[in-house]
Amino acid sequence: MDTEHSGWQPPLIWRAAQLLARALVGAVARLEVTGEVPASLRRGPLVLAANHISPFDPVVLAAACRAVGVSPRIMATGGLFRAPVVGTAMRRAGHIRVDRG
Repeated sequence: MDTEHSGWQPPLIWRAAQLLARALVGAVARLEVTGEVPASLRRGPLVLAANHISPFDPVVLAAACRAVGVSPRIMATGGLFRAPVVGTAMRRAGHIRVDRG
């Protein structure tokens, strides 16, 4: 992702998490990413919307983003940010807390 335009650099903890996600997915499944993010969209903000039906889906999404060279900031429910380990990691990775209600 071209971060010159957005001013955001993915922190080391997020790059490491994406690498770990890629390893986890590779250990249990074959990851196939079709399509690509056009170069014109890599220069600025990009909204990536993905529905998920299982707790493993965000791990697969992180692995897929790593495969195409995108490091998104994720919007996630505030409950995740209250969890001791996960919340700390998400805050340090620059993800965005969303409080429902």
